[in-house]
Amino acid sequence: MIAEGDRVFVEDLLFSGWGSVKFIIHGEMFGIQLQMEQPDSDGHYIKRVGIEHIKQCPNSNTAASQIELQDDAVVLAESTAETLNLRVGQSYLLSKSKYSKSKSSNCYVYRVADGKFLGCHPKKYFINWRQFDGEVSVVSEEKADPVVLEVMKGAIENESIEQLSLFDF
Repeated sequence: MIAEGDRVFVEDLLFSGWGSVKFIIHGEMFGIQLQMEQPDSDGHYIKRVGIEHIKQCPNSNTAASQIELQDDAVVLAESTAETLNLRVGQSYLLSKSKYSKSKSSNCYVYRVADGKFLGCHPKKYFINWRQFDGEVSVVSEEKADPVVLEVMKGAIENESIEQLSLFDF
């Protein structure tokens, strides 16, 4: 059962997102009044919905369901996939893709150090989502384990080999 003050996910034809329950009127068709975390296109935060519009969190197996992506890269997450430009365990900045209105399962990925765009990747590739506050704990090479440094240097060498083309010879 839903109580006043609960944080809930709402999905309606006109809007969706996280909000907190401010008021409940039993017996009303749209008896749940919410204050949304993000305003709608008209700038309104307060919405009235029915119980059928309150859903389970959209992706309950990750912390991504608690944090919504925005146009700006303000979400920090760790990669769980090894691709050409993603490394497992590295932190990246995420923003919503252009097709987010159509329930896209992808996000835009940026490097933390300089904000360089790294491509569009599935949201499921990332864990430990949190708001980016400007600080990231980075392991310096002096403090890193020598075995880890060897693996990192090997990966860097492999990356440079992968990027060669026929015209480089």
